[in-house]
Amino acid sequence: MDETLRAARFLDAFNRIDAELRKRTGLGRDTGSFMAVLVKAMGGNVLDAPFLRNRREQFEQLNQLRNFMVHEFRTHPLAEPTEETVKSIEALAELVLSPVRVSKVMTLRPRVLEPGDTLATALAIMTANDFSQVLVQGADGLSLLSGEHLRVWLGHKLGEDIVSLEETTVGEVLACVDDAGLGCIGLNATVGEALEEFEKSIARGRPRVLAIAVTHSGKPTEKALGIITPWDVMN
Repeated sequence: MDETLRAARFLDAFNRIDAELRKRTGLGRDTGSFMAVLVKAMGGNVLDAPFLRNRREQFEQLNQLRNFMVHEFRTHPLAEPTEETVKSIEALAELVLSPVRVSKVMTLRPRVLEPGDTLATALAIMTANDFSQVLVQGADGLSLLSGEHLRVWLGHKLGEDIVSLEETTVGEVLACVDDAGLGCIGLNATVGEALEEFEKSIARGRPRVLAIAVTHSGKPTEKALGIITPWDVMN
C-alpha cells in the first residue's frame, strides 16, 4: 500500500510539472513528449529557464522512472520510487509551480562598506553582527569581503612583523584576492535562478560564489538592495 501511495504521489508531482511547463511554452497536452516540452521551456525567456537547464539530467532521470511506472500502473507499477525520490520531485514541483522571488528570502538593506574603510571597521561590523562576509561598493561596482579573503590577505602578510588593522583598508585586502566570490542578480529573479548561480560556481574551474548581491536589474554597479547566501536558498 505504501509503495502504491508513493507511486501516486510521484506521478502527481510529475504531471503537475508537465502541465506547468506546457502552460509556459504554449504546448498542448497532446503536443510532444515531456522532454520536448522541457527543451522548449529551457530556451528563450521562459520563467526559470536557467534553473530548468541546470536540472536537465535530473528531469531526464525522473522522466525515465515515470515511463517505467506508467506501464500497468493500475495493477502494479514496473518501478517504485523511494520516499527520498518522491520528496525530491515534490520539492522540484513546488519550485517549478510556485517560484519564489529573491526579494522574499534576501537580507534587506545589507551593510555596505567602501574600499577606503579600515579593516578594523570591517571586522568590528562582522563580529558585532556575526557576519562571515560584507558587501563593498567601489567605483567599479560591488564586491565581497569574506573571512576567506581575510585569510588570503594574512597569507600575504606573513613576512611582516606588524599588521595594522587601523591603517589597512578594505580595498587593500580585496586587492590580494583574485575573485571576490560575489554573484549579482536582479530584484525580480526567482530563488531558482539564485540557486542556479550558486550551483554553477561549484562546477570545476568556476570561481565559487559565496554570496549574491541583489540589485534593481542585476548589475553590480547598482546599489545593493539585498544579499543572499546559500543558506537562504537552501532553506
